[in-house]
Amino acid sequence: MTSPVTSSAAEIFTLAMKGLPYVNLIGENTNGILSDELTHVLPNGARIVLSNEVYSDPEGAVFEAVGMGPEKEENKVPFLSTLDFDNKIDSGIERAIELLGN
Repeated sequence: MTSPVTSSAAEIFTLAMKGLPYVNLIGENTNGILSDELTHVLPNGARIVLSNEVYSDPEGAVFEAVGMGPEKEENKVPFLSTLDFDNKIDSGIERAIELLGN
């Protein structure tokens, strides 16, 4: 299950999992901030942190700034929607249970 608040290491995990044949992504696109940090301390003691990695899938697609989400239309489910809140449901969990039941 992914959403716009899925970021950093969770996105790297999502990228690794999405290539497996038995994995279904459910939800919305991730945040798109996959890069690891490279930390340097400057001579004056100031510390800077720079993006240090470029992650891509086996086909070479890069998801930085765009994120990744479900490819199947039926798995595109809103995260924390007002409609779900009003109906006291979680569409993502409901979709996951439906897939697991099959």
